[in-house]
Amino acid sequence: MADWSGLTQRLESSDAGRLELPLAEIEQLIGDRLPPSSQYPAFWSNSSTYAKAWKLAGYESTRRGVPKGYMGFVRMRTPTAASATAGPTPGPAQNDPATGDVVLIGCVKTKAPEASPARDLYRSPLFQRRRRYAESTGRPWYILSAEHGLLDPDSLIEPYDVYLADQSADYRQAWGGWVVAKLTQVRESIDGLVIEVHAGAAYVDAIDEPLRRHGAVLRTPLAGLGMGEQLSWYDRPGEETGQQERSIPPVPSGEQPLEDLVILDGPHETEPFTFRWPTGTEDFDCGWDLTVDVAGRRHRVRHGLGMRQVYGSRRRHSVTFVDDWAAAEGVAPDDYETSRCLISPLKDHAGRLIRPGEQVPSSYVGFPLVSHAEQIVAPYSRNGLAVRLHEDDITSWVGYALARLAVRRAGVTGPGQVPPAPPRPTGPRAPAPPSAVVRALLDYGQAQAPAVVGQVTFTPHPEANALIMGNPFAFLLAVIFDQGIPAERAWRAPYDLMRRLGHLDPACMLADPEGVRAAVAQPPVLHRFRERMPDWLVAAARILVHEYGGEAARIWNDHPTARQLQQRLDRFPGIGQKKAAMAVEILDRDLGVSIRELEGSDIAYDVHVRRVFLRTGLAEYDDLDHMVDVARRAYPERPGAIDMPAWLIGRQWCHAGFPDCPACVLRDVCPQDIDRANAVRGA
Repeated sequence: MADWSGLTQRLESSDAGRLELPLAEIEQLIGDRLPPSSQYPAFWSNSSTYAKAWKLAGYESTRRGVPKGYMGFVRMRTPTAASATAGPTPGPAQNDPATGDVVLIGCVKTKAPEASPARDLYRSPLFQRRRRYAESTGRPWYILSAEHGLLDPDSLIEPYDVYLADQSADYRQAWGGWVVAKLTQVRESIDGLVIEVHAGAAYVDAIDEPLRRHGAVLRTPLAGLGMGEQLSWYDRPGEETGQQERSIPPVPSGEQPLEDLVILDGPHETEPFTFRWPTGTEDFDCGWDLTVDVAGRRHRVRHGLGMRQVYGSRRRHSVTFVDDWAAAEGVAPDDYETSRCLISPLKDHAGRLIRPGEQVPSSYVGFPLVSHAEQIVAPYSRNGLAVRLHEDDITSWVGYALARLAVRRAGVTGPGQVPPAPPRPTGPRAPAPPSAVVRALLDYGQAQAPAVVGQVTFTPHPEANALIMGNPFAFLLAVIFDQGIPAERAWRAPYDLMRRLGHLDPACMLADPEGVRAAVAQPPVLHRFRERMPDWLVAAARILVHEYGGEAARIWNDHPTARQLQQRLDRFPGIGQKKAAMAVEILDRDLGVSIRELEGSDIAYDVHVRRVFLRTGLAEYDDLDHMVDVARRAYPERPGAIDMPAWLIGRQWCHAGFPDCPACVLRDVCPQDIDRANAVRGA
C-alpha cells in the first residue's frame, strides 16, 4: 500500500523553488509502484486525489519542461525578480520551463448549458488544455471573458454568448482597460510582473497597451500558432513546436505505425448532433470535426461527446467517426469526475476483446493500456484490456480510431497498409431525378408540419411560444433576431425583451432607443450583435409606427400575395431575402395567415438549404438567383414549401463537412455528393 507522506516529507525538506523528481524516486518515497493511471496527466493534476501529497508541502505539480520519466513540482510563492523582468517569449520553441507570474487564459464559444464555476463553464479541447496548463504552472491564473472581463476560476457564471472579436473597437478598448484594472486590484500591483496570456488575438490586443502602461511584461507563448499547433503545444510540453508540421501524434510514445498522419483542417467545434445506430439514435452535446491525411488518403473525422446508460449508470460516452464510420467508442470509468478520462475496449481484427497477457497488435503499441474490469467495477464490465485517454484529447482519439480500423482490416489489407474506406458512401452516387428529391423533401415537410395550425413550437419556452403566436410584433421581432444565434434562442428573444422593457410596444420602443439598447445588452445579452440588433429593432418599430399605424398584423392582414408579403418584409432592416421567404412560409403554414398566389413564394438562401440543394444535385452551383430559380422550376405550385424540410435536413443531418448520410431521410434519393458544398459559408 502506497504511503504518500514520504513524498510530502521529501518536498518539505527542500528549499528549492522547483524540483524535478524521477518517477523511480517517487516510487521509493511512497514505498510502492505508481499505479497504471500515473502515466496520464490527470493523475498528476493539482485537482486529483493525490495532489494533497505535494500541496501539503506547499508545492504544485507541473509537467511543463519536465523530462520524460520525471515529475516537476513548483513552490507556491512569488517568483524571483529575475523571472519578473524577463522579456516576452516569442513561442514555445525556446523550451523555457519558466512561466509568467500570472497566467491568463481566454474563454471559448462552447459552454455548459447551466450556471457553473468559470473553470468548468467552458467546454472545448483548447480551453481544457489551457486550464490544465495554467493549473500545472503553480501560478495564480484567471480567465478572460468577453462578457465579464477578468474571472476568478471559481466564480459562478451563467452561460452567455458574447464574442470579443465581434465587438466594436471602442468596446474592446474599454474591455482591455477594465480587465487590467481588475487584475491590478486583485494582485495589488502588476508593475514588473510577467503576464502570460493564452488567448486569441482580440484578447491579447485589447490588454497589451494597458498592461504595458501599468509596467507589466506581456508574454504570449502561442502567438501565431494555428489551432492544431496550439493543441500540439499543450500535449507535448517542452518540445519545440515553432517549426513542426501540423501532425497528429497517434500514440504518445513507442512504435508509431501512423506517424504520417497530418491534420489538413480543424479541429472545429460542432453544434450538438444526433447519430442513428441500427437500434436507435444517440445525441451528442458537443463534438469536433477535422480532416486528416494518412499516406496520401484524406479522411473526415468527428469526435463526439454525449451520455449513455451503460454498466448500470448514466456515463459520459464518446464516439470517434472516420468517414462516417463509428471507429472507436469511449466510456467513462469510475474515476471520471476527477480524471475526465474515457476508456475504450481493445479489440483484435475479428472484433474480439484482447485479454491481459495476450499479444497486442503493433498498431496499439504506445497507447496507455489498462484493465477494463479495474476501471469500471460494475455488472457486465469487460474482462479485457482497454485504452485510456482524456475525453477531449482529440489527437490521440483520432490516432486510436485509425489504429482500430487498421487492426480490423489487417487480415484483408496486410500489416502496415492504410485501411480502405469503410463500407459507407465515400463519393457521389448516380443522381436520382430532381422530382424524386423534391417529392422526398415535400413528404418530410408534411410529416414535420404541425397537426393543428397555431400549435407550432418555435422554442422550448411555452410563454415565448404563446407570445409569438399571439402577438404579431413579437413574430416580426423574432424574425429579425433569427440571425447568427441558435433559432430556439432567437425565437425566445422577444419574450425576454418584453420582460426587460416591461412592454412590447413599437411607439414606446421608438421613443426610447437607448432603453432598447440597454435591454439587449443586459446580461445575458439577447443577441451577439449587441451593436446592430438594437438599431434593427428600433428601425422596425419606426416602420410600423409610420407606415402601419403601429400594428404589425397590418403587414399581412390584407390578404397579400406571397411575392408582395416577401417584398414588404424584405424592407425591414435585418431581415433580407432569406428571412423574408422563411417568414412567408411560417405565416401561411404554421400561423394560418391568408396569403394568395403561393406560387410566388421562395426558398430562403440559407446555409442549410444551400448544402442540401448542392449535395442532392438540385442546384448546380451556390448562387441566390440560381437556387431560387431551381426551386421555382422544381415545384412551381409553391416553391417555398421546399424551404422548411431542406432547412431541417441541413440542420439535423446534412452538416457542413461531416453529414450523417446513413441516417438522413434523403439517403435513398440523394447522390451524396458531399464535396460540392465544401465552399458554402454564411449564416
